Amino acid sequence: QGTSLTVENPQFQRVPTKHSKTGSAQGTSLTVEQPKAGDELAGLQVIILSGRGMGQYREVTANTADTLTLDRPWDVAPQAGQYMGVFWLRRHVIIYDNDGSDSSAMCQLWGSAYDMIIDGCRARRGQGLWGLGGWFVQMKHNQLYSGLSFHPGIGPHGANPETNSPFSPVGFAAAGRMEGSGLPFPLVVGAVLRDNQLSFNHRLLLKTGYSTLKESLYDYPIFSGVLVDGNQVEHSAVGVQIGANIANALVARNGFQDVAQPYQLTAPEKVTVLDGNNKPVTVGAP
Repeated sequence: QGTSLTVENPQFQRVPTKHSKTGSAQGTSLTVEQPKAGDELAGLQVIILSGRGMGQYREVTANTADTLTLDRPWDVAPQAGQYMGVFWLRRHVIIYDNDGSDSSAMCQLWGSAYDMIIDGCRARRGQGLWGLGGWFVQMKHNQLYSGLSFHPGIGPHGANPETNSPFSPVGFAAAGRMEGSGLPFPLVVGAVLRDNQLSFNHRLLLKTGYSTLKESLYDYPIFSGVLVDGNQVEHSAVGVQIGANIANALVARNGFQDVAQPYQLTAPEKVTVLDGNNKPVTVGAP
């Protein structure tokens, strides 16, 4: 069958790149640096993508050419010149205690998610549990067995016969429409991968790129503030794979059995690794 569960954003709208910086913020009013024609943003959400108050969002109730009216004031008001986005924000979701077998993925987050928990799910013979991006997403207490690929073109791309990755990931292959905006902000913020049990060709993954997106194209973090903690990986080629576009990453208390390469870190100097006793672990570049 196809994917057991997909959390998918519709074709979202956003303030175009030239309009994607804040002007002044007063109460429920937010101006943009360059005007936007039309009154089409009501019902969408504006999120602060960088700087002061980063991570906050508010719903747009109305807009003029250069001003958004919000449903409530900011807790921390952004300053002029910060990056912002306006689109339909998939948010506040709990996926709990689901069971799946013989599917292309137990769960895939197709598009960005905000404040989401995937907890206590089980999967056998599938292509993992992964997302393209998300802020404050937790994947914890999940059990995945026997990672394999049989559904062509579904999941992070690779060179196997189905054009998929040769392993089944749990985590993020970060990509999406927003990275084409030209704005230097992370696609994954505050992610937690904790207490998952993975075996037979699964690995924990935090890496830029779903298909053609390359890490070398970006000189800023795509991942920021991530935790990989207390997971158990067995019978796999790699335990934890983390790419170069990362900042403020902690990998701690993970266990491995029959794993050829417990850590595959493109830029190990950017990742803090601790063992089961919270002692530092030295990891070389691949």
